[in-house]
Amino acid sequence: MKFMKLGTKSDSFYTKQSTRTLTSDIPSDIVIQINETTFLLHKDALLPKCGLLQRLCDESIDSESVNMELHDIPGGKEAFEIYSKFCYGISIEISARNFIPSYSASKFLIMNDFVAKGNFEGKLEVFFNSFILESWKDSIATLWTTITLPEWFENLGIVRKCIDSIIEKILVPSHEVNWSFTYSRPGYIKKQHHQVPKDWWTEDVSGLDIDIFRCLIMIIQSTYVHPPQLIGEALHVYACRWLPDIRKLNKSSDISASQIEESKVKNRKILETIVSMIPIDKGSVLVGFLFRLLGISIHLNVSSFVKTELIRRAS
Repeated sequence: MKFMKLGTKSDSFYTKQSTRTLTSDIPSDIVIQINETTFLLHKDALLPKCGLLQRLCDESIDSESVNMELHDIPGGKEAFEIYSKFCYGISIEISARNFIPSYSASKFLIMNDFVAKGNFEGKLEVFFNSFILESWKDSIATLWTTITLPEWFENLGIVRKCIDSIIEKILVPSHEVNWSFTYSRPGYIKKQHHQVPKDWWTEDVSGLDIDIFRCLIMIIQSTYVHPPQLIGEALHVYACRWLPDIRKLNKSSDISASQIEESKVKNRKILETIVSMIPIDKGSVLVGFLFRLLGISIHLNVSSFVKTELIRRAS
């Protein structure tokens, strides 16, 4: 996984009870409250790069010490601390795992180049466009984090760009694939295979949220580049990863009734979505897979339409 390192100073932040501050001879003159955590920091470090804090400080009656609440910041206290360390010049690493909360926070805090040249938002955008989108696994890892802040991701267009990057690579002929991917099929040993398998991409994308996965599959189907059997294999891999084993469904469990129902609702959505995407072409999926889905559908109490469709496809 690629990363971008910013800042050179050692980390001097520390926690005292529910307060985060840093070692300094200069008294704190700005107090930031984010839910249960209080940050004691310095205006001279934060304000030059943050348009939002500049505005809030201008509106403050007390010019000496400022108290403010930022409970709505995307990414919460973790994202705010990354921003703070950037302002202090403390070393931070940005990767696909923390890009989304960091970028969303930079937009929320108004950290663009109009506020300060070479600001946080611009550096993050360069990293995203030049490294994350160029990497198969980093694009997917970025999408893994989108479920925590969906409203920000959609508005910023990050999901769309990552999906486009992933699809572009999926549509590349398998003999041209030269990047790392996950493939753990039984009997497959990468060092012994010189050719990349045609379904090389199915395992990595199976980790995505069902709505994003559906978007990917629908776009891939619309291109007619990959045969229906390959689309069917992608659906099979996703189902194997997320849907419960029919043999374990009726076994006793320690989880509560509410947790069981929540799991059923989630699995029902996954199953119904997968069934809706099965290609109409005969033989696109194995009959055994259809019967497995049918067995799970009975346990999950899915709609009669879905059950009827599975029976029709299997007959």
